[in-house]
Amino acid sequence: MPKSRELHCDDYVGQPYEAVRDTLLSDPRGIFHRATVTSAAHAAGSELRVTVGAIEISAEIEIKVVSNQPALSPLHQPAHTLTLAWSSPRRPGWFPTMAATLTMYALSPTQTQLDFDGTYQPPLGVFGAVVDALALHRFAEASVTGFVREVAGFLRNEISRRHAAADPTARAGRPSP
Repeated sequence: MPKSRELHCDDYVGQPYEAVRDTLLSDPRGIFHRATVTSAAHAAGSELRVTVGAIEISAEIEIKVVSNQPALSPLHQPAHTLTLAWSSPRRPGWFPTMAATLTMYALSPTQTQLDFDGTYQPPLGVFGAVVDALALHRFAEASVTGFVREVAGFLRNEISRRHAAADPTARAGRPSP
């Protein structure tokens, strides 16, 4: 059996930690789906994408939230961790399986970090390990980085949209009294 490969990436959400945590925990699978799916054709799952030159390669994935729990950040401040598992619902034997944690924590009162730490198992046994060593690992890194970037961007926009909807003066462009 091929050795598992590790991946790590992070991104920032220019929103307070509590807002990011509450928004993401309200519907994590739905948020992952809405953040990553580019077409109605993939209505059931999330999507990972990698761009190679002018070609975009995508794969539908099913993300399971195995657990979610409070944690501590590297700065020993409140944090929250989602334990994730994903695989391809259409071609499970041809696609790596992933086990990961997504941790969110405050860097400042208005900045939240998302940290993704995961391991994936290359598919197809020894042949898959060779392909992984040659190219798949770079694709895996790029797709996970894109996933975290898309989730962070979605959370930024969603929290801003909710804030604007709750504050009529923000929508009208007038300063609050």
